[in-house]
Amino acid sequence: MTVSWSKEFNPSPIIQRLQESRITDGRGHLTFEGFSHKECIAFLLHTLLFPNGIPENERRRILNQATMTLRDDSSLTASTLLEAINRLTDQYLQLPSQSYVLATSISLSQFSDLPSYSDRQVIVRFTRQPPHQFLRERKAIAGRIHQALFTDPPTHYLYVLARVSARSLHEATDSALEAIDLQRGIWNWFYNRRHFTRMSFGSQDPVNKILLGPIHTLHHPRGKLATDTFWFEPTYRAPVTEHYLENDKENIAKFSKSVRKALHKTKYRTDIEEAIIRYVRALDDRDWHAAFLKLWGVLERLTSKTRDETYAAAAKRAAFIFADREYYGQVMKVLVYHRNQVVHASASTEEIETYLYQLKNIVEALFEFHLWNRFQFASLTQACEFLDLPTEQDALATRSKIARFALEYRGFRPSKRRRTGKYEA
Repeated sequence: MTVSWSKEFNPSPIIQRLQESRITDGRGHLTFEGFSHKECIAFLLHTLLFPNGIPENERRRILNQATMTLRDDSSLTASTLLEAINRLTDQYLQLPSQSYVLATSISLSQFSDLPSYSDRQVIVRFTRQPPHQFLRERKAIAGRIHQALFTDPPTHYLYVLARVSARSLHEATDSALEAIDLQRGIWNWFYNRRHFTRMSFGSQDPVNKILLGPIHTLHHPRGKLATDTFWFEPTYRAPVTEHYLENDKENIAKFSKSVRKALHKTKYRTDIEEAIIRYVRALDDRDWHAAFLKLWGVLERLTSKTRDETYAAAAKRAAFIFADREYYGQVMKVLVYHRNQVVHASASTEEIETYLYQLKNIVEALFEFHLWNRFQFASLTQACEFLDLPTEQDALATRSKIARFALEYRGFRPSKRRRTGKYEA
């Protein structure tokens, strides 16, 4: 089976509640009571492990359809539901791919001269003016866009067109936005790492300089809208000042190339790329408390071996990478405390901008550690095991000595080839 239940949860009580919510409609057919069904779907979705690459909207659709196919079945169980989910998932994975183009915008000057690039089988290009058909289709839904945003979208941003091949509309949109946001994350990291702190007055501005426009539309290759649905940013308020990359063109290209090269080499590339995408999306937020919580999730992603580890473990590993570990150990304790205050007490503080920037600095340092260390860790878990080690020389020497004893006790001997650091039976 391609889909499985997470070992962290027991879906049976939720499925039992789903069974109890069955009712007979006006035509004498069995169905589920609306609110209870929606609630159970929301809970069950979190207990399932789907293959990578299936968007959340498709996962929800598959789960919803699976429950409806079993609404007349008195033997609705975790096993029968999982079987139906897998059947529908297989059908989804066998769907033929179609070509789509996502049209959006980015807060870069329209005079920016940026080359196209390809990433994750998505071709991304930048243009001052997209083809006429794309503009005409977007103008046709301008009234609905205005109603969704309560204002007009930016008119002076650079347009972005991302061509993608996908099995569904949601998969196309997710894949295109991830390819754009990975590059946007690298660009913003280039600028953000220059600023260790900031003191703002008045409105809360995002940390990032380079933001996506608030409207994303999906088209067929010739420009016709692929769906009446459009995607929009509900927290959008107003355009930001367009950024001009030309002033840093050479340095930012060099930095991007270095990051891409390191990503290609790392053995847990997907984990780091996901973290960069989450990093840039977190720092887009104008609500600094919301940005802090989202960015904390990135720190946990970069420092956790399992999902149920304590915040203290993540904090300890993050502090490991700094020379002044004692200072950063205390910084992490403060950030953990603030994180818990925001989550549990909805607390706010005048120091939130300082805390956000300090967390940003630590996340960026973790990116550097994962991408440019020379140890070639086999996985993120192995890298986290390294971060669990003590920092004192005597403690490290003792641990190394005990590890050698264990190898010898189990009958392993150092490899005859010098300097390999390997043992053999």
